[in-house]
Amino acid sequence: MAHGIDKVSYMDLSSGKRKLATFKFPFNRDVVGGGLWTDMQALGRLPPHPNVVSLLSLVVEEISGLGVVGFTMPFMSGYTLSHQQAPWSFLQKWLYELMGAVDFLNLQCGILHNDIVLLDLGSAGHTMAWRTGGKGRTICPSVATPLPALSRGGMQEAAQSDVEHATLAVACRIVRDTSLYPRSLGERNEMGRRLMNRELWVRHADVELDANILALYDTLMVWTNKRRDDPLPYDAPHPIT
Repeated sequence: MAHGIDKVSYMDLSSGKRKLATFKFPFNRDVVGGGLWTDMQALGRLPPHPNVVSLLSLVVEEISGLGVVGFTMPFMSGYTLSHQQAPWSFLQKWLYELMGAVDFLNLQCGILHNDIVLLDLGSAGHTMAWRTGGKGRTICPSVATPLPALSRGGMQEAAQSDVEHATLAVACRIVRDTSLYPRSLGERNEMGRRLMNRELWVRHADVELDANILALYDTLMVWTNKRRDDPLPYDAPHPIT
């Protein structure tokens, strides 16, 4: 399905029926304790949310004793955003769902990713670790180096990056200008800031919308400005520890 993602089937013992699942695994066994561990811990502890996929099961390889080699999530049928056939569509409700999911992670669970692309928690950190002034660590136990001491402003900047990346995902979907696609994390941050420019928001001829593109832009800008002006809560209501 994507880099490190497979579509698999398994026998559900409770119903006796075969079901489909999405399987995420690392190509390099050395990273099993890294991003994959963080993914599993964060997804396994998140409160339910209608637009955040949940952890289904861990996958264990017992024959040669490798232990946990990946995890599964419920399989969502349909096309992916990158493989949808033209004319491409984007619905206004998807925008609200995406913004709600980012707010849920940042504000409710205290998860700051700083590299969010729809949803991938392998590199996530937590506000509880950042606010300890460098004494805490990321969720991932394999990270041996303490986190740098981030000020409240630094935490706010990391959360704002999640907002900018969500804006970039929407813009790439609607504008479909290949010059917008970043080639590095630094470029992604810069492009997120560039997309504050209203003139860049021009609907591609093959994209169908159920709302005016400038109305979508205005909604994103109101959200972006609100998140920039409202500080992160010191204590997340549902922290992932």
